[in-house]
Amino acid sequence: FAFGTRPNELPSHGPEDLRKLLAARFGSVYSGWFRHLDVTEVGRVPMSEFVRRAKSIGCAGNVHRLFREIDVCNRGFVTLQDLDPAVDEMIKAFMKAAIKKHGSLAATYGCMDVGKKGWVGEKDFVGGLRAYMKEFQYGNATTDDLWAAWEKASGKPVTWTMPMGLPDRKSVV
Repeated sequence: FAFGTRPNELPSHGPEDLRKLLAARFGSVYSGWFRHLDVTEVGRVPMSEFVRRAKSIGCAGNVHRLFREIDVCNRGFVTLQDLDPAVDEMIKAFMKAAIKKHGSLAATYGCMDVGKKGWVGEKDFVGGLRAYMKEFQYGNATTDDLWAAWEKASGKPVTWTMPMGLPDRKSVV
């Protein structure tokens, strides 16, 4: 029998199905990557761990084949870059800009509320970023979209973006 033709055999999930599943279960591909796949936070997930974790959230069929579809370089592990290059690039761009300006992500967060008005606290920052990633996980977005997500989460205008040194609002993320 060819795969998928046997009685009672489940259809296999593909990479796009996995991205959608992670977004549905964890709010975004990025959140699913860090909360479920890369739980050791080493930036890569070996095949055996990937297969076990993908099955545990409902990936069906030949999950080893799914792994090989994502691991196009045949390294024996997958990264966020392999799973979703657009999300990986967005996160790297944000972190690069933040670290370049402030030296660390912790220092970046400490500098966000330049007016010390508490307008975008940690909860609103994280919530806005999650909403942004969920809304634009399968499409293009601008930094305007990110700022709008933070403003919506906080319910107040975001004033710290330009002093923070992030790309201006016309840059594409």
